[in-house]
Formats: sequence, structure tokens, C-alpha cells
Amino acid sequence: CNSYPSIDVTHQMDLPEDGEVEAGTDVQMVVQLEREVDEEDDPASFGRVRSTRFPKVKMENWWCLVGRPGADADKSLLCIKRVPVGATGKAKLEFVAPEEVGEHELILYCMCDSYMGCDQEYKIKINVVRAGSEDGDAMEEADP
Repeated sequence: CNSYPSIDVTHQMDLPEDGEVEAGTDVQMVVQLEREVDEEDDPASFGRVRSTRFPKVKMENWWCLVGRPGADADKSLLCIKRVPVGATGKAKLEFVAPEEVGEHELILYCMCDSYMGCDQEYKIKINVVRAGSEDGDAMEEADP
């Protein structure tokens, strides 16, 4: 039971202070995974899977994904990255902001490839604005 992973996940998105991102631009997110450890735990055993279903040595891996939930037409996977976790693991996820202007709800999934029931998901909201500055909007209005 002590080898079952208890992982704390933190994430930070690289967005401007106003929290808005232009449509179609790159968005970066740093995800930090940290294993809850006891002082009597052996660091050499972190991540080693203990199961009769894996006859050879198997190290657990975590997968971090960012996706768009919604109707079938809107569902999409924006990025995926494998993150090996010993005591800690860190990943830089990069994806393209949606083209549609407005507030979007994305989901960050952190999934383990070795144990059931320890997957985590976090809702992320981003506000997508039209590409270009406000000056570009004024030019569009002035153009016949």
C-alpha cells in the first residue's frame, strides 16, 4: 500500500497579467508533480511498480495532457507529454490557443500508466481574444 503513488500536482500558465491570450498563439504551462513521501521511504524505490502483472521491472510514468471537453466536434487533445516521476517531476507543456474568441474551459489531465484510481484532472480557464491589437480592430472598423 505504501508504494501506491500519492501525487500533488501544481500548474502555472505563462499568460500576461490580464490573463488574455490571442487566438492561435502558443501557450506554455509548467506542471510540477510531487510524490508524497515518508521519511522511512527508500528513494531508490520511488516509481518502481509492484504488481504481479508486470513480471519485469516496470517504472511508473505519468502522462500530462491538455484537452478541450465538449461536444464531439469540439473535443480535442491540445498536447501530451510523458513525465517520469521519482520524488518529483516537471514538464513544460505547449499548445496553441483555440481560434474561437471568448472564454474556454480546458482540462489538464495527469494520468498514471501503472495504477488505477490515481489520475487527476484540473479545469483551466483561458480568455481568448482576437489576434492583433486593439489598433487592428479599429482599422477593421475604418476599412469599408
